[in-house]
Amino acid sequence: MHKAIYKLNKFKGYEIRRMAISRIVSCLKAQDIDFIFDVGANTGQFACDLISNKYEGSILSIEPQSAAQAILRKRSEKYPNWFVMDPVALGAENATGELNISLNSVSSSLLPVSKQSIDVSPGTNFVGSEIVNIIKFDDVFEEYRKSGIKFAIKIDSQGYEMEILKGCKNSIEHVDVLILELSLTEVYVGGADYLKIIELLDSYGFILWDIHPGFKDRRTGQLLQFDGVFTRKTGNVQFKNF
Repeated sequence: MHKAIYKLNKFKGYEIRRMAISRIVSCLKAQDIDFIFDVGANTGQFACDLISNKYEGSILSIEPQSAAQAILRKRSEKYPNWFVMDPVALGAENATGELNISLNSVSSSLLPVSKQSIDVSPGTNFVGSEIVNIIKFDDVFEEYRKSGIKFAIKIDSQGYEMEILKGCKNSIEHVDVLILELSLTEVYVGGADYLKIIELLDSYGFILWDIHPGFKDRRTGQLLQFDGVFTRKTGNVQFKNF
């Protein structure tokens, strides 16, 4: 009986993710996106889902974790539109930092994980660390900027989203879609509140287009994180400092 329930829950989880990715791809197509930066790619789950859902634009995966990089590169080899950068993290300034490696790999972060996260999902607990290079997205974008190309950025950086957005100031005006993991509570210590990020993106010229529920405390039903899809709005952009 327990095995049957596990399989059912696993299937439901897949169905929810499949529908979310399908909606994201529909948004990318509606906005005529040619190129997406997959920031915090881990082992390439997001890129694989995009390709499986008929996204045909270029994908550049960016991932600092060395073990995840090896799998990421192997997965990308058979797709001519999928590229992988050398290991690097993104942030507000060019520097080095300590990446905390989680037991489940996908929850690895430059920030400390909160006790609540570990209580909800023990796989988020850190079991190691490695020193990584951190660069601004502005520096990455300069290498790929081309006239007539429409860009999107997906950021899944485990609480470090605000720092990455601060490093986008010179390039964000050339981006038409943003997909970010946002936290409703302190999943990572020092991670930005979701309202602050939405306010910053408003000043960057974006509106919230779609929402996909994510990390949840199954003991209480509390939603801890969600993915927000943002698209470019019309009008003047007035940048704010946070």
